[in-house]
Amino acid sequence: MLATSVVAGLVTLAAHASPQAAADEPVVVVSSTFDDGTAQGWTPRASEAVAPSTAVARSGTHSLAVTGRDQSWQGPTLNLLDQAQKGIRYDLSVWVRLAAGEAATQARLSVERRTAGTPSYDQVVGDTAVTADGWVNLRGSYTLAADVDFLSTYVELGSATASLHIDDFSLSYTPLPPIQTDIPSVKDVLADHFAVGAAVGTAELLNNHGQLLAKHFNSITPGNTLKWDATEPTEGTFRFTDAEALVAWAKANGAAVRGHTLVWHQQTPAWVFKDAAGNDMTATPENKALLLSRLEAHIRGVVGHFGADIGVWDVVNEVIDENQADGLRRSKWFEITGLDYLRTAFRVAREVAPNADEERTVLLERCRAADMIVVLVAVPELLGWGVGSW
Repeated sequence: MLATSVVAGLVTLAAHASPQAAADEPVVVVSSTFDDGTAQGWTPRASEAVAPSTAVARSGTHSLAVTGRDQSWQGPTLNLLDQAQKGIRYDLSVWVRLAAGEAATQARLSVERRTAGTPSYDQVVGDTAVTADGWVNLRGSYTLAADVDFLSTYVELGSATASLHIDDFSLSYTPLPPIQTDIPSVKDVLADHFAVGAAVGTAELLNNHGQLLAKHFNSITPGNTLKWDATEPTEGTFRFTDAEALVAWAKANGAAVRGHTLVWHQQTPAWVFKDAAGNDMTATPENKALLLSRLEAHIRGVVGHFGADIGVWDVVNEVIDENQADGLRRSKWFEITGLDYLRTAFRVAREVAPNADEERTVLLERCRAADMIVVLVAVPELLGWGVGSW
């Protein structure tokens, strides 16, 4: 079917270690203090310079100075390919401050990974205010979920030219206790009532997380790998590698997959809302036709690719805004096409999946029953479809 009805209520599963299996202390894999007077493996990303410095230090005697930047993405980077293992959740921490005299800006901590030469960039810590007056800690977690041939972490700034210092970098992890296997599986206990699902990414399929998922859950929902920015980042070029990994895991473990989501006001690439000349779309008949054609092509591309492997789809997500008089969110979809994006999305989803059961869904987000009625009145074509709140 294209969707299941929304279950009223939540099942929360907490995995606890036995008293004898207390969590271990963190294991430090990499530590960079620069107090030996070397860069300790850190290098520039381009033509900027990195070098140990005694001008400032958070602890000890040295930090790593980064100078000569002329692009915002330039900064210090450290190769982690031989240190990080797939499926382990790592904690990354680094202290950052600007060089004396630099104006305040933003700092970010990210990971670059490459597979067969194709780079991907994963943000670990987003924009964080940083100044020359003190140290700021960028700290976040990261799990490598796929095999790669290049892996590094790096610091960059909002400013393209500011010099900076980093100090006291660490990469660590805390070993997980084994899952309990001598208890009933939640999916079996509730088998006569409803499926037990979890929103996951590829990292949750690995190691202890994957074992826990397989024991207790019989339905998975890709958290991000089926959204538009993940599946069609540029027009007509589809990427399904991460989503296919989730589908393959579900097949191997007898779990269903719920496709989330085909249409949303977030995580949609900017090109979707550009006109034929590359400018931001306005509400014209030409732009409406172009946007709806892109929507149809996207749904046909994604739903058609997975076919019967995904029998449940969240076709449209979060269309309600309770602050609007008519209850409808003023998304770009609505501003340019009115309600026709809803009609188009459901029509095309049905055409691409003709053998699906009769129940389909539009997820409206957390909202009142009255708000759901607003949508049904506005788009009567949805009567008989699964319209749900979560």
